[in-house]
Amino acid sequence: RICQNRKQAAIKCSSKLVRINHQECTALAQLVHDYDQIEIDGILIEHHQPIRHVYYVLNKPRGCLSSRRNMKQIKGGGTVVDHRPTIYDYIPEKDRPYANSIGRLDYDTTGLMIFTSDGVLCDRLANPRYKVAKIYRCTLRTPEPLSDEAINQLQGAGVKLPHARGAIVHGKAWNIVNNENPENGAVVDLQIFGGYTHQVKHMMALVNRPLRLLHRRVFANLELPSDLKEGECRAMSHEEIDDLLKLAFQQQNELQPGY
Repeated sequence: RICQNRKQAAIKCSSKLVRINHQECTALAQLVHDYDQIEIDGILIEHHQPIRHVYYVLNKPRGCLSSRRNMKQIKGGGTVVDHRPTIYDYIPEKDRPYANSIGRLDYDTTGLMIFTSDGVLCDRLANPRYKVAKIYRCTLRTPEPLSDEAINQLQGAGVKLPHARGAIVHGKAWNIVNNENPENGAVVDLQIFGGYTHQVKHMMALVNRPLRLLHRRVFANLELPSDLKEGECRAMSHEEIDDLLKLAFQQQNELQPGY
């Protein structure tokens, strides 16, 4: 290995020690192809087979940590082993070291999670600056539908998150009118483009409609497969992967700014 990390690679480029097709390369974001000839410090880099990335979708169950390390802090300092299951327990063991979750879900939140070894895709879908949409199914604590006033506030003026330095966030909400069990709480879908900690829970509480249950059913352009039961994980299909890659790398996302 000629460069141990990206910093060393950047230094090589800045020092004019990298040549692509016999031309000096100083750009840190230079696109290269399989057929290009790359030299570093006069050493020709051998081409390897393309990396085979892994892509998985999980229907996360309740009572499951969105963490790779199951450690928890204790009073007075220090950590102890947390024996609760983690989302990575559901990933096939052979790919578990390479699959990283795109974002997180709370311990008691269920629904769609995506895992991949593709770091660029992970950044494009998780980084807030790309404003990737997520839709959550919210079960409220009381049976009354979400009022027009609350819907307009979420979509218009927004709400201020005290735990996020007063950030103002927005969301598009609509009532699920065919709710079969209204006595268990009204059901609302909420679409957001942000990713603050506990964002949906705080947003609904700030319009005086705290949650009883929370479930993510859409991430980007991928909807939770109807045949994927809670706690089940499977490899993504080629069509699902292609759709995600197209969304992630299109020139401009078709998003509503400000959400």
